[in-house]
Amino acid sequence: MDASTIDQAGPKLAELVGSLLGCEVVAEPSTQNSGTRPHAVAIYVTEEGTLRAALVCDSAIVNYAGAALTMMPAGTAQENQKKGIVPEMMFENLHEILNICSQLFQENYTSSVKLHEMYDTSTKAPPQPIPMFLQKAPGRLSLTVDIEDYGSGEMMVIMS
Repeated sequence: MDASTIDQAGPKLAELVGSLLGCEVVAEPSTQNSGTRPHAVAIYVTEEGTLRAALVCDSAIVNYAGAALTMMPAGTAQENQKKGIVPEMMFENLHEILNICSQLFQENYTSSVKLHEMYDTSTKAPPQPIPMFLQKAPGRLSLTVDIEDYGSGEMMVIMS
């Protein structure tokens, strides 16, 4: 994996998620490290089961993207975020979005890459070797992702 691959992840993510949600999504490099306060960790593996990539999302991404997928009023999602609430339905909706996001990784590996599992880190930590992969994988990009009308949150793209 070269530096340009990870650098292109932000624009590709914004385009993919924006087309899925039917609204403008902007993903820009961030100095924030969403890995320090993740709420959702999506793990992507090859057909052989090799861990290749992860998307790490904070609670704002879970609330805003999850709500936008089902056209829930932005005010409801913003209120949930303000109160620190992440409804299970928002987590399930994000799972659908991040399943589609496996397309981000297809061109980087000779084997197909798919969403293997998504962890709600507020209730359960991912098992090893996932935490080690999240810390050691060479390709990482922190992003601030703004979802039109809903708000912004932090994501991290991690690739081996």
